[in-house]
Amino acid sequence: MFLDPKLLRRITIDITANCNSFCPGCLRRVASDVPRLGLKEGDINPAIQVGHKGNMPLSTVKNIFTPTVMGGLKTLDFNGTFGDCIMHPDLIPILNHIADVSDSQKEQRKANNRNRRTDLWISTNGGVRDKAFWTELGKLASERYNPNNSEVIFALEGTDDKTHQMYRRKVPYEAVLERAQWFMDAGGTAVWQIIEFEHNKHQIPDARKLAEEYGFSRFDIRRSRMAEHISNSLREEAIRTGVMTVAEKETSYEHTGFSKVKKKDMSEGAEHSHTTEAYKEMEVKAKKIVVEKFNDDMDDYANNCSIWCQWGNEGKLQIEWDGRVHVCCHMTAYFGRPWNKDSANEQGQPDNEYQNYYVNKYDDNWNYTSHHTLEDILHHKFYQKDLHDSWKNKVDDPEKPRLNICIDNCGSIATELRSEKEERIILGE
Repeated sequence: MFLDPKLLRRITIDITANCNSFCPGCLRRVASDVPRLGLKEGDINPAIQVGHKGNMPLSTVKNIFTPTVMGGLKTLDFNGTFGDCIMHPDLIPILNHIADVSDSQKEQRKANNRNRRTDLWISTNGGVRDKAFWTELGKLASERYNPNNSEVIFALEGTDDKTHQMYRRKVPYEAVLERAQWFMDAGGTAVWQIIEFEHNKHQIPDARKLAEEYGFSRFDIRRSRMAEHISNSLREEAIRTGVMTVAEKETSYEHTGFSKVKKKDMSEGAEHSHTTEAYKEMEVKAKKIVVEKFNDDMDDYANNCSIWCQWGNEGKLQIEWDGRVHVCCHMTAYFGRPWNKDSANEQGQPDNEYQNYYVNKYDDNWNYTSHHTLEDILHHKFYQKDLHDSWKNKVDDPEKPRLNICIDNCGSIATELRSEKEERIILGE
């Protein structure tokens, strides 16, 4: 069964749309001026709510982490698309509630070949909360969740504050290191994650040494989602120019985020851009796939490339801050760009094949855990039939077209090149 609620491997959840940072390119902020919607570059994304309205209530949490789900869930992953879970005022009570439900299902977890306790992964910029909070979180992660595979991943983008805040803006570098140390001192396992950019790649060797000195268990180097970006860019450029071949096409994959940051306290710091060498190398590989397997034709690729749903086939799903359930984080992002002419109408409302051919056909709130249990949602016909049917169809199918979001993120290019986006280094061995 696709996304069996009794045997999910991982739930990635965004329990809040609030965040203390101002990272260029983040979906929390509008990417460029949109006069038709009265939006300016850097404004809060109108697709989300902030403050207490942006926090998931406990009632929704209870609809998600039911005894049935916790009897088989392997990993709980707090990794936000719009917010940082540390900003949720009730994070500790939420984690304790989920642990209580998991503990009540010990026998079922054993029958499902799961560890006695759930794995806990938290990704954070580490820029807020006091010592008491981080101490409590360290104890909770090591005592109430699987101590062998529970960790907090701290985003640290260099070896000094200036470099760190070129991307992770409004988050003091030394403060993150201090909070990570509090967490580790309380028994928690911490991971240092760095996103590789042109402006910080020379610091990566020294950052790795620092991570080991501070006691981090692992050092992760992220290179963004290059495979997905390349697949998307090749197809968009083909559609824009009307030239569907790619063998000789020149395409730029440089990503600079906001061209300007209008807040005074954000005015300093260099532009960030991903390393171009890796993009160029992967572009060559992507083009080779299209040339050799799809007659050098992006139309042929879009209609006939194999689609392997990485998230769904691996038993993973994404839940937004408002309780909405999606197959993956890419689908969440699809709804998070109301200014994007390719996915929204003139009023900034969703206008794409997923919305028009699927969501609009279903009942209101069909995928909201604020209204239904996660179990009921995963038994919905979209997850059990319609999505599968779309992968066998063409992009212009009149009833169940294959989705562009699936082509870009789970088509042949992304599937074959995806493994090159991240490097994980175990420390202390």
